[in-house]
Amino acid sequence: TVQVPYVGQTQNLSQLQAAFRKGGGVIIFGEGGAGKTRLVQEFYQGLKLPPRLLLGSCRPTEANLPYQPWIEMLRHSISQEEWMRLPAIWASHLSLLLPELVSLRADLVRPPEASSDQMRATLFEAVRNLLVSLAADWPVLLFFDNVHWGDDASLDILAYLLEHGIFANNTGLLVMAARTEENNPFLDRLLLSSSPGFRLQSVEVDRLGEEEIAELSHHVLGKRPPQGLVERLAMDTGGNPFFLLETLQALLDTGPDLDLEMVDALPLVSSVHQLIQSRLRQLSGPTQELLMAAAVLGNEFDVGVLEKVATVSAEQVAQGLEELETRRLLQSTVDSRSLSYAFVHEKIRESLLQEISPARKRLLHTRVARALAEHFSFEKDRFAAVLAAHYEEARSLPEAFDAWVQAGQYAQRLSSFADASNAFSRAERLIPRTASLSDGQVCHLYTEWGELLYELNDAITLRRIHQTLMRIATDRHSDLLMGKALDGLAEACFTVNQFADGLEYTDQALLYLRKSNDPYARMEALTHRGIFLSMLNRLSEAQDVFREALDLAPDTDDPLLLRARGHANYRLATTYIITGWPKEALRYGEQSLQDYTRAGRAFGQVMTHVVLSMANHFLGEYANGRLIAGAGIELAGRIAAWRMLGDLHICRAYNEIDLGEFGPAWDSAQQALALGIKHEHNDIVASAYRACGDIYRQLGAFDPAVN
Repeated sequence: TVQVPYVGQTQNLSQLQAAFRKGGGVIIFGEGGAGKTRLVQEFYQGLKLPPRLLLGSCRPTEANLPYQPWIEMLRHSISQEEWMRLPAIWASHLSLLLPELVSLRADLVRPPEASSDQMRATLFEAVRNLLVSLAADWPVLLFFDNVHWGDDASLDILAYLLEHGIFANNTGLLVMAARTEENNPFLDRLLLSSSPGFRLQSVEVDRLGEEEIAELSHHVLGKRPPQGLVERLAMDTGGNPFFLLETLQALLDTGPDLDLEMVDALPLVSSVHQLIQSRLRQLSGPTQELLMAAAVLGNEFDVGVLEKVATVSAEQVAQGLEELETRRLLQSTVDSRSLSYAFVHEKIRESLLQEISPARKRLLHTRVARALAEHFSFEKDRFAAVLAAHYEEARSLPEAFDAWVQAGQYAQRLSSFADASNAFSRAERLIPRTASLSDGQVCHLYTEWGELLYELNDAITLRRIHQTLMRIATDRHSDLLMGKALDGLAEACFTVNQFADGLEYTDQALLYLRKSNDPYARMEALTHRGIFLSMLNRLSEAQDVFREALDLAPDTDDPLLLRARGHANYRLATTYIITGWPKEALRYGEQSLQDYTRAGRAFGQVMTHVVLSMANHFLGEYANGRLIAGAGIELAGRIAAWRMLGDLHICRAYNEIDLGEFGPAWDSAQQALALGIKHEHNDIVASAYRACGDIYRQLGAFDPAVN
């Protein structure tokens, strides 16, 4: 909090300089107030040719916002010219984080919907390509501060960059800083990575020695302290620079005639909270109120939001901020978008929050939630987790529930699975305390959560949450929720190949859902029942069930029902392929493609290209089959759908074999084989070998065909 010269850390500075010459990554550990950020600042300023600085900062109030440190860094550190130079394929995927890129570049389109794993991998690769592009022009220092508060998705990008050798060959350095006393399982996972390409050095900030304490004290107090005082300062502060400076500030506040020889006692480190409080008591009443509102807003806040929260005029807000900046409690951070302020140190904010009464804290959280909802009205989904936390602290539980569900959906769209699961779990915990929630709201939560867990193949959690939903349904006497719970248990059975048990659950689910007024839930349960019947080789019954599902939404523009229709039509088409009716498969496959296209579901469109290519092949329309497979391959490549890509390469190979085009067929089969081996997917590998064998057989090379 006091501008002082930098002392000590000589060895750590040398280690950072050596790391910069080699490239890779460094993580700096130290307790709160130890000077981790200052160490990086001194390292950067000490380089003869300063690199391009990219700064990301994790904050405790944003720990549930996936990618937020990256969003802020990309938004404020990358120039318009650099965005224009980035290839469109990477800029399009980064527009998921920065929607404004679509307005900046006319050649960008929103990336097609993909599976979560595919979207996540492509987004990470887009970030890597952007950094590689920047580092090609000038070395880069990428600094992520306070990673002990980092969210799962943001830290996963950092791990990805390290695993893929970012900043190798003297092109830059990734530096992270973390508190030793804070626990973050996502950071632990990053640190425990054993990837061969992982290059992460560790630096621990040293505590100040007596000579360094004496030098700093001399600067702050204006005279060199006696050795006895230096020894007491070393013992009482533990050599922590923040504690030392706060203690020295307290000594200064005793008056201008301070006699260092007569100092009998020092404020204890354990009373740093009291030291900070003594500084806060020197503020005027309105400024104290303003600072409390700022503390509830977060470590860094927008002045426009603070003005909405404060009960004083804009002029008084400006005066208060000037006073707080003069007293070195806040510091301004100006960018092209807005004027923001940040606490000089997070411990000041932590101390403030301890002193706010529960009643006042609830009132402030209510004001903050309303102000943020108004301020971020056009991007509520991105800040939904922050809103949810404020609503929850304000005891506005219905609003908190909806915001947590929205936060989970947003995180899921960005493939931030841990953040999504946490948000859905936070929403679930509010159900017993929020009697006003409708069955539809509760069903919506478990529909979204169940879809996430099914995609993650997490049968255990999928079963657990739907068992919980069953208890909620019993308490509420809700047919909709009971049917949804049973259908969710059926999905859990499917993930572990328990098809007979899954069929039984869907039968029970439909008994309840037929009494509810939710066509989407009924359609999905019927489609699930048809899938189980197919897996049990009861194909004729399965076809009847799929048709029953389709009858529930014969004509609709609802995206949710279109998605359900696309699913049912696709499943019906596959049964006709299996039973040898390719014309019917073609009809239902084309309808599925229309439904998925209208619903905007790219992954569904890719799936239907597989069944359409197969139907054309069995009809002898090999040229059409090859053409459709090629279109599917192009779409699958754009969304990185490797499993569907493998299937489509095989479909194209078989159509090419029957066209007598053995060279292209061999190439298609080899591409499928490479994908299957890379992802250890035995079905794709086996199908690719079968296609190669058929090519050999057609050419009369029977021994290679047998092999």
